[in-house]
Amino acid sequence: MKTETTVSFMGIDVSQKELEVAVWGEASTTPYPNSTKGIKKLIESLKGDGVELIVIEATGGYEYQAVTTLLQAGLPVALVNPTRVRRFAQASGQMAKTDRLDAQVLAHFAKVMQPKVWVLKSELEEQLSGLISRRRQLVGMLTAEKNRLSTAKEYARASLQRHIEWMQTELAETEAEMEEIMSCW
Repeated sequence: MKTETTVSFMGIDVSQKELEVAVWGEASTTPYPNSTKGIKKLIESLKGDGVELIVIEATGGYEYQAVTTLLQAGLPVALVNPTRVRRFAQASGQMAKTDRLDAQVLAHFAKVMQPKVWVLKSELEEQLSGLISRRRQLVGMLTAEKNRLSTAKEYARASLQRHIEWMQTELAETEAEMEEIMSCW
């Protein structure tokens, strides 16, 4: 991504297979594979460039490797809420949506909004965060199954009860893991 001018603000649109990279003020974007090799190639292309901020949307996990690897390489990355960026795009008059346009909107967002740089969590914080998410999922599923049990026909009740018991065990084990991690602090 070497340019004749210093790179200041960048946006990266993340999909399962690709990272579409835009530099604020440049019309073109550059795709990189969303893989270890692709991210390393992106980092190599940025060496010597003055990157002020890279903005990436939280996409439900596809962004995790890129965000952590870029941060570990010492690059300033802000992980932002997609709804916030979509509203910014709409307010800017950008209604179309393609990976290339999204990357450019993210670069524009980086320049104008300058969100806070993300801070890497410690390994324990990362584990706890994952367990908190899993606990939330289990509680939601457990509530749904209990609601189904209250109106279930007799032939389905045994299956629902077994599943509820299994989820209660999973929930208890997840909470025990969370307590173990918290005791390390």
